[in-house]
Amino acid sequence: AAKLSQEALSIAQPLKDDSLVAATLEGIAGQMTKLGRLPEALAFREQMEAIDRKQDNNINLPFDLTNRAELLIRLGRGPEGEVALAEVDRKAAEGVSSYKERRRRVAALRAMRASIEGRWRDVEPFAREAMDLKEGERPDASWRWGAVLLEHSGAHLGTSRLSTEAVTKSKDES
Repeated sequence: AAKLSQEALSIAQPLKDDSLVAATLEGIAGQMTKLGRLPEALAFREQMEAIDRKQDNNINLPFDLTNRAELLIRLGRGPEGEVALAEVDRKAAEGVSSYKERRRRVAALRAMRASIEGRWRDVEPFAREAMDLKEGERPDASWRWGAVLLEHSGAHLGTSRLSTEAVTKSKDES
């Protein structure tokens, strides 16, 4: 898949179709992430973000920012990831709905960063925000990450009360 995506990129770039290039970069970045090639994935994500910024694409840009932040956090570059998350916060505060929709993902990433950095007491507020579902919302990856990170930090603090099964079980399955 990574090879096919690279071939598609070599076709898309000469066409100067930024939307096609960005979509291809998304596929390559996803493959690189799955392969554990995080620095390479980050480079592709940065290229994609530059295209979306140039196009003033407020639909894709909040995803670009949170995906880049995740890679930076996973690479141990949390302060750099926070810059991207702060941008999402600023645009959400300005009322841009596509950014507001990423609030739980931002919280989950901040909980992940606190966990990676061993700041166990800082995990809980972010994890709880990631798990804050509005009426009618179903648990998603941000909710699950929040639950897992909350219990992980609780284990380090000696306050975990849930079994592994309870953490991994969806709210709608209970």
